[in-house]
Amino acid sequence: MIKLYLFDVDGVLLDGRPLDGKPWKSTLKDDLGIDPSELKRLFFKPHWQSIVTGKKKIIPYLDDALHKMETPTTATGLLDYWFSNDGRQVSACVALLEGLHDAGKKLALQPIKSSGAQIGSKRLSWVNFLNSIVHQRSGTRNQI
Repeated sequence: MIKLYLFDVDGVLLDGRPLDGKPWKSTLKDDLGIDPSELKRLFFKPHWQSIVTGKKKIIPYLDDALHKMETPTTATGLLDYWFSNDGRQVSACVALLEGLHDAGKKLALQPIKSSGAQIGSKRLSWVNFLNSIVHQRSGTRNQI
């Protein structure tokens, strides 16, 4: 018997920009002057795996990469841009969540971008269907 249904956020419940579904970084160069390939080289390739597993904190490494790119954008500014541009709800998954919730099933969320997803999820209708959020780095659950 299934005791809990666990859903990922990035690419499952949320996929792409809210308006057009394109990747969040599609207009990063035009909007903030940040080259996505440089961001990948200086930040994502060397640090992302350690960040999502809780071994590194995101802000210092993102700030360092942005400093090397000589952009006035701060880590917090880029994270705000990222989370506001990476939140189109996948309607089929939202319908699945609603159906499971209506059937009395327990539902949990495992956000890859835990801080942003928790903040961002408060704006989304399906947050009311969840029983908890599972944090990837520690495996702990917060009741909602």
